[in-house]
Amino acid sequence: SVPFVFLVERVVRNLFVYEVPVTFDFMLYAALAMEAAAMTVAIAWRVNELRRERDEALERQERLTMEARHDPLTGLPNRRHYEDWHWQDGQMLALIDLDHFKVINDEYGHTTGDAVLCTVAQVLANAVASRALLAAWRIGGEEFAVALKSDTVELAAIALNRVRARIPVEIDCSLPGLNHNVTASAGLVRWGGRSAAESYQEADRLLYAA
Repeated sequence: SVPFVFLVERVVRNLFVYEVPVTFDFMLYAALAMEAAAMTVAIAWRVNELRRERDEALERQERLTMEARHDPLTGLPNRRHYEDWHWQDGQMLALIDLDHFKVINDEYGHTTGDAVLCTVAQVLANAVASRALLAAWRIGGEEFAVALKSDTVELAAIALNRVRARIPVEIDCSLPGLNHNVTASAGLVRWGGRSAAESYQEADRLLYAA
């Protein structure tokens, strides 16, 4: 509104209605320059705020996405992530379950049970990092799923057994106060064009047989 008022005043003055000193125009230009500078600073500040809000929103969305697809206790991908896995020929599905895990919760408490689950998850995560496994998930409770790639089921079973054998060793090292040998059983199937549900059911059947 201020520049508009001065514009009207300048038009009226140019009609020779009255006269003002030259310094009046200088003050006008100085005021406009100050307004432009203030506007530039305000716009820059607002753009920076919008950028910060955008970054926070993206970070929040990424965190929520990760929380929705990862198990909060162990940090492993969860069942939702497992269900979105794109299986390919040559890959194997294995279900791993801790044997008699309820005994640990009953005798040592759920805190110790959670520590056992976190140790198992770390064993699986290390196997993924070393490429012994393609992926690992916590399906629920003391049940985990892993994906392997091998030419034969026999070779996949050897690789899986190496990982499975690490579980009691790592638990014994991580939880020296746990006087209970924690073992795991597994069921392994080849992904051969069958549906995800059929593969899971077959691996689950073999797991309970083990």
